[in-house]
Amino acid sequence: MRHRIKMLIRTMVRKTITWNRFSMFVIFLMIFTRGLFIINSSLENPYSPTNINLSLANNGSTIDVVVGTNLNVFLKVPPQEIYRSSCLWSGITVHGDASLQKMQIHILLPTGVTAAFFHAIRPGLVQMRSHRYNCSRGSIIEWGVEVRVASR
Repeated sequence: MRHRIKMLIRTMVRKTITWNRFSMFVIFLMIFTRGLFIINSSLENPYSPTNINLSLANNGSTIDVVVGTNLNVFLKVPPQEIYRSSCLWSGITVHGDASLQKMQIHILLPTGVTAAFFHAIRPGLVQMRSHRYNCSRGSIIEWGVEVRVASR
């Protein structure tokens, strides 16, 4: 009987130690990977003298910037439409004179976020556009911002 109790206690201790190691590993992974998956519209490019972040709140507005400014666009889909590919925002396009240059920046975005990064290279006027299908209402939603680039 004593031998059985000792064996049972040893088994429980081993399982507890294994479980503690596993839980520590999971906690470490959660802390370590937290920054990889979270991004918000306050993301800034540290190499830019000036950054302007645009989102859905800027729809229909006119933005005045100077040459050398970076424009970071983040368009988010409502949570209920995140996993419907037909409801995601289209790529952000620029129409008008070539005063904005698209920058190739590699970042990890959460599901449902469309982003684009531009750099103002010369004075001019451009329109930034995107659209998506509103799955809950069955209509098209358009996003647009006019950007006026002035020399310094």
